[in-house]
Amino acid sequence: MKLLLSTDTIGGVWTYSIELVRALEPHGVEVALACLGAELNEAQRAEVAELENMTLFERPCALEWMHDPWSDVDASGDWLRNIADRFGADLIQLCSYSHAALGWNAPVILVAHSCVYSWWQAVHRDTPPESWREYYQRVRAGVRAADLVVAPSQGMLTALRSHYGEPRRSCVIRTPALHTCLLHGRSCPSSSVSAGCGIPQRTLRGWPAQAPGFPGK
Repeated sequence: MKLLLSTDTIGGVWTYSIELVRALEPHGVEVALACLGAELNEAQRAEVAELENMTLFERPCALEWMHDPWSDVDASGDWLRNIADRFGADLIQLCSYSHAALGWNAPVILVAHSCVYSWWQAVHRDTPPESWREYYQRVRAGVRAADLVVAPSQGMLTALRSHYGEPRRSCVIRTPALHTCLLHGRSCPSSSVSAGCGIPQRTLRGWPAQAPGFPGK
């Protein structure tokens, strides 16, 4: 199986991605790790060098939560699609909402690590100003286009639904449970996954072709 995994080099998303690639290695999954944002530092390059099941791609660029990033976001989306085609990806997992709406040739998992609208509301007790309108429209399109939206908590999933509408399919998978359940062929416990997930026991070994709710099923 070949996975295109997008990540950014800032904070927890990077750590999550490296741990996921490492956990996939014993299962024979080849990963194209597409890094967006700042250039990798020396410590990050050392982490990458230890991973044998991964091909690294890098593109320094602005991310969708930054100021006026949209020309970079559009260009990085084209770059990601080109990688997916050349790599022959069977599954796409994205960390940026905008890219989920690009019209991929493989099933798309969108992992909602964070969200400006929910953060802004929690901190400022108000909706973001009009300058964030483009962000809102892009995130909404991505949430609705993805084949599966995964959130790390029920609170995050509830916030996404409240701000952007109902995804096609969604579930809550806490990060440790993602590794345990998706990679070791077990159904996720109810404490880790919302009741609507329905990810089967054969998850990895047939995903995406066998997973209920994905295209072609």
